[in-house]
Amino acid sequence: MLFLSEHEVDLWFTRPGDCQDASLQEQYRRLMDEGETQEWLRYRVEKKRHEHLAARALVRTVLSQYAPIPPEAWRFVRSPTGKPAIDWAQVKTRLSNIPSEAADLEFNLSHTDGMILCAVTRGAAVGVDVEDACRPVEFLPLARRFFAPAEIALLENLPPDQVPHTFYRLWTLKEAYLKAQGAGLTTALESFSFHWPRGFSPELPSYTFDPFGTGRLEEIAPNAPRLAPFSPGGGDPNHWQFREIFLEGRFQAALAVARSPEFPLRITLRKALPP
Repeated sequence: MLFLSEHEVDLWFTRPGDCQDASLQEQYRRLMDEGETQEWLRYRVEKKRHEHLAARALVRTVLSQYAPIPPEAWRFVRSPTGKPAIDWAQVKTRLSNIPSEAADLEFNLSHTDGMILCAVTRGAAVGVDVEDACRPVEFLPLARRFFAPAEIALLENLPPDQVPHTFYRLWTLKEAYLKAQGAGLTTALESFSFHWPRGFSPELPSYTFDPFGTGRLEEIAPNAPRLAPFSPGGGDPNHWQFREIFLEGRFQAALAVARSPEFPLRITLRKALPP
């Protein structure tokens, strides 16, 4: 079992393309509950079916790293805005003697074409988003439609080659924050904004992996993005921490955690290999 303190966040990621073995996929199918299986069957595109299967397997096997609960025994419920959470009432009908400390596990899941990411915390709301930063879109028109004025100005004043990646940095920060709040689409993206305390930098925090497939982000990130004060939909900046991660030279991810910045987060990246 892995221990996770209240000031730690584990980020697990996997590539769906690494989970193509037929026998492995059959194992994944046996982990899903009836609702997940029905959702899987509704996908008509095989690639989407496979991504759904890999994502459900990831979140189940990851959570079982922190509590003595078999992957197939987890049950989930969604809030009215669609945020998933552990359905402890259902889990407890299947298992007895669940440790009390397991009840404060929180998680969030995100996936894009080629990457699945799962964040786990203990006792803190969490949101994560990942996007393929190489996917071309109409960056400035989308920003002018969905971003706050200060963010639009930032993008408009950047060198053209920095606009695409910066767009995805802002987009993932916004999505991660909304997911952590459980707000869904009830909060407009332009109603809150982000800034960098020491000014925007195109450089992102670095990390390295050890031979066991774990990496660490710096605990104290003085230029980590912050919510801009007085954003109408932004809430209190002193209640949140954010981190940016660029994975495998292609995937931009952002993390939002409901923890005061006065308590530095220890963030561990873990490569989730197929079980």
